[in-house]
Amino acid sequence: MTMKVWERFKGNDEEWDHFVIKNKGNYRQLYNWGLLQENKGWTVKRFICVENNKTLSSLQILQKKFFGFSFYYLPGGASGTQGGFEEIRGIREQLSENFPFYLRLDSNYENSDEVQRNFISDNWHRPIYNLNSAKTLYIKLNSKEKNFVGLNSKNWKKNIKKFKKNEVKIHVDRKITINQIKKASADMQKYKNVYLRDDPINISNIIEFFDEDILIVYCLDRQKRILGFRSALIRGNRAWEFYAATTEEGRKLSVGFGLLDELTKECARKGVELFILPLSKTNFGDTNFKKGSGGELHNLVGEWEYSNTIFARPLINFILYLLYSSTIVASLKKFFHLKLT
Repeated sequence: MTMKVWERFKGNDEEWDHFVIKNKGNYRQLYNWGLLQENKGWTVKRFICVENNKTLSSLQILQKKFFGFSFYYLPGGASGTQGGFEEIRGIREQLSENFPFYLRLDSNYENSDEVQRNFISDNWHRPIYNLNSAKTLYIKLNSKEKNFVGLNSKNWKKNIKKFKKNEVKIHVDRKITINQIKKASADMQKYKNVYLRDDPINISNIIEFFDEDILIVYCLDRQKRILGFRSALIRGNRAWEFYAATTEEGRKLSVGFGLLDELTKECARKGVELFILPLSKTNFGDTNFKKGSGGELHNLVGEWEYSNTIFARPLINFILYLLYSSTIVASLKKFFHLKLT
């Protein structure tokens, strides 16, 4: 009888990424995504699950230590497995090191009753506070259509028509500056009263790490002022939209519609067959905008947690809520802005 064994990955980045892409893994499991997180202070560990010298799955894990306590984040889930699960009990034994620890897994594989049963039977729990939405949209780009979004939406068709009447231009190049990215992001947060968890400056780091895999489309007015941008990470025949912002003026001109329309067309020209649009957990306006694109809604496995100490789960959830709740952060920012003006 053979056994599945988890062992540390000793290969190179190309071997790792080839396995992740071949097995429809999430971009957060790519090697360079791990390097990017190392720059943010995370320790990155990579494992492969092997049986009879054959690699069955891979898992990139992020770790932070606090006074002997380890927080582990498993973004995207284990590549090559049903639900991103694959015998994770074996990983837990290697990670514990006889110290208290907490695991947060966020799988981007399709959800199912069987996957749910696997997690529950292995003593995993649904978090009280989720960092991300467990829903996404798939837009197929391998059709003969000239347009891919908003085909069945009167609102989309109306806004695309409105956008084309404006004297603005979409650019597809790397000339957008970090200041323009910051300007669009700050303006959007202000008029929507939302909080973007990721620092806009991180997009420049992502461009540096992923280089030609990043596609950016942006729109300027006649005075060369930024109106909005959207970006995607392309690997294989899939692309993920990962960062976007539209100014208040850009919103009035329906720039967001034109940018997403152009982004999908550019991805199709580059051989992308599936465009993945993650749905926001808190930005309901953005979610409704994306749903109007006509993408197919998919429910993901999403977030599960495990800890070998009883107090960790509620404490970690409370801390994450304080750190990342958009309602709290947006309210605090508004309060301090009023106090200072």
